[in-house]
Amino acid sequence: MAAGAAAATVVSTGYQIYAANKASKEEAAAYNMKAAQQRKTAGEIMERYKYNSEILKLEAKEFAGGQTAAVAASGIAIGSGAHLDLLADTERELNMQLVADRRDSESAAQAALSGADVSDFSAEQTRKAGKYKAWGAAFSGASSLAAQSARK
Repeated sequence: MAAGAAAATVVSTGYQIYAANKASKEEAAAYNMKAAQQRKTAGEIMERYKYNSEILKLEAKEFAGGQTAAVAASGIAIGSGAHLDLLADTERELNMQLVADRRDSESAAQAALSGADVSDFSAEQTRKAGKYKAWGAAFSGASSLAAQSARK
């Protein structure tokens, strides 16, 4: 009977060690996947900003061309002070919009990267917790075996 109980304790302890390690590795892998996705998202945000800023610049050029045509149609000399002021205002507004868009994109990308750092940290902590659980199971099993052999 005592040998059966000892064998059951060894098997149970072995399974607990295996389960603790496996669970922590799987959870850590999930955190690592999440971190990779968050880094990818950060890169995509900045790529989207670059694309959108190019589109905005093209639209601003088109708008400035329309302004020049409207100025010419109104009889104001192209290159006059009023025309140049109008173009300067348009360029200033474009630059302000680009700065705001870049700030927003960098902020969103940084938030995604911070999330990735947290996920990396969580993965590492999960791996450590799994090791501690495995050691705890080993010590608990050893303690149970010692108690069983002391009862003999």
